[in-house]
Parts: sequence; structure tokens; C-alpha cells
Amino acid sequence: MLLTITASFVNLRLHPSQKILAALSTLYLGVAIALFASLFMSWLPQIVVIFLLECLWIEWLERYQHYCHQQGNLSITVSGAVNWQQQKWQINKIKVVTRWFILFRMQHAQEVSWVCVSHDACKDEEYRALAMLCHMARL
Repeated sequence: MLLTITASFVNLRLHPSQKILAALSTLYLGVAIALFASLFMSWLPQIVVIFLLECLWIEWLERYQHYCHQQGNLSITVSGAVNWQQQKWQINKIKVVTRWFILFRMQHAQEVSWVCVSHDACKDEEYRALAMLCHMARL
């Protein structure tokens, strides 16, 4: 007789993923290089490129800080109830579940937050349990 293991909740400790932070930085660096290329090819005036680079820098800092704040203990039940950063949240939608990362949207009162959990942002066992719970929950 085979035993069936089901999970009704997952507890994990999140820390910022170096791979996601590197991908984020590489993406913004690519856009900055494209802006510099447009400057040297004379497609855009210098003042426009400087303005766009400054906006890009500010946006990168905001995204970087937002992602770095997504850490701490995370407890998720199969019903989608979440305890995170000492607040109660509810998962609205699980957008992506892959072997590299899981992306889901949570809501707390009027606040909505997208959370990206990478396989290197927690222990392997915790990530596998979270992926299994996401497949079971089908939120």
C-alpha cells in the first residue's frame, strides 16, 4: 500500500534571491545600454537620454528595495491564507509555478503585493513543499 502525502500548509524563511537580483540588474543594465546606444546613434537627444537614464535608475532602486524587503517567515495554508511579516494576507492568484521561481499575488486589506519566491530564496525542501502546495491549491 502506497502512502499519499498531502500538505495543508507550508512554513518557509525567505531571503533575497541572488539570482533574481542579478536578473533584475541585468535587465535594467540592458535598457541603459540601449539608451546609450541611441545617444551615440543620434536617435534621441542627449537631454532625453539623461532624463530616461535618471528615471531608469530611480525605478531600478525602487524595484531592488521592494524585492529586498520581501523576506522573513512565510506561512501559507492550502486555502490561500498567508501569515507574512506579522500580517494576515490572502493569495488571490498564483501566476507562475516553475522549477526556478513561483510568482503569486497576495492581498491584505487594500494593499496588493506580488511575491516572487525563487528556489535559492529558501531551502530546497521548503521550495518543493511550496510548489506542491501551489499545484494542490489551484488558486
